[in-house]
Amino acid sequence: MAPRPTRRRSRSREPTTNAGGDNGRYKVISRRGSYHGTTAGVLWLGGSSAAPRDDFEPMYPGMVHAPQPNPYHCELGGETSSECATRCAMAIEELIQFHGPETVAAVIAEPISTPMGAVVPGDEYWPLLREICDHHGVLLIADEVINGFGRTGEMFAVEHWDVVPDIMTIAKGIISSYLPLAATVVKDEVADAFAGKENYFRHVLTFSGHPVSAAASLKNIEIIQNENMVENSRDVGAYFKEQLEGLAGDHPLIGDVRGRGLLMGVELVSDRETRAPVAEDVHIADKLNERFKKYGLILRMSGNIINIGPPICITEGEVDEIMHALDVSLWEVEGEMGIAQMA
Repeated sequence: MAPRPTRRRSRSREPTTNAGGDNGRYKVISRRGSYHGTTAGVLWLGGSSAAPRDDFEPMYPGMVHAPQPNPYHCELGGETSSECATRCAMAIEELIQFHGPETVAAVIAEPISTPMGAVVPGDEYWPLLREICDHHGVLLIADEVINGFGRTGEMFAVEHWDVVPDIMTIAKGIISSYLPLAATVVKDEVADAFAGKENYFRHVLTFSGHPVSAAASLKNIEIIQNENMVENSRDVGAYFKEQLEGLAGDHPLIGDVRGRGLLMGVELVSDRETRAPVAEDVHIADKLNERFKKYGLILRMSGNIINIGPPICITEGEVDEIMHALDVSLWEVEGEMGIAQMA
């Protein structure tokens, strides 16, 4: 049983809900290693090395960083997925208490962390995070820019845990990248803060609300639904992950296989027992990228992680082709590194 968030108050007054606007709340909690964009403000959310920040220092005020619920490398020492999830969620509770609920505006997170290599938190994490935010009147923001529109086997990844965020950011899959388009979806309570002629949402850009992008997006969503692509992502994704887990039995380099649907990550290690990463001077990403190109694969290496995210219309036959190319690539690199094959 996961512990419930503490009812202790760090301030004397009751925290008020933030949905209608509260000028005293300016802090945003994100998770270390996350990535939420490259504009000056969101660049500091998570502090991902994927987006260099040297030109944007000093850090924006109010940026607070929490642990990432990564069961393979749990920052808080959780030995199981559930234990890691609970500890990381409660760490956010403690941060809210430490800073004062009346200063915290929102918590933002990807349901499944893409920069960390498709890290899926334990099932306790998102429901507990929802409860913590509700208790303190803090808005919960789900970044579904990569996770959304069937990528993880649900239309939106938070649906895996039956959680409804207050705000949801979406892009990419909303239009399958045919044209630029992104959107922010909010609950009625948040939208009501901008109701009325004197309080409308002043967010006007030259290229916003483009009708061609909107039309293409509507047709894109229609195709996703009519051709059962979300279900395909779920079913073929399960098959793909099963094949990857089988591959791990043959390759000492593979330390962890994780993900949901057709968003997966394969983490490479130098030692499975210690889970130590492959040394930087080995240049494992360069070696594998060379093999991937040789065998017709386009996969993104991020440090020691092979990121896998094929089109959600992929077939099992096409997965088999990818698996063969991935298998051969790993054999060649392991041979070059002098790593003995597994029996």
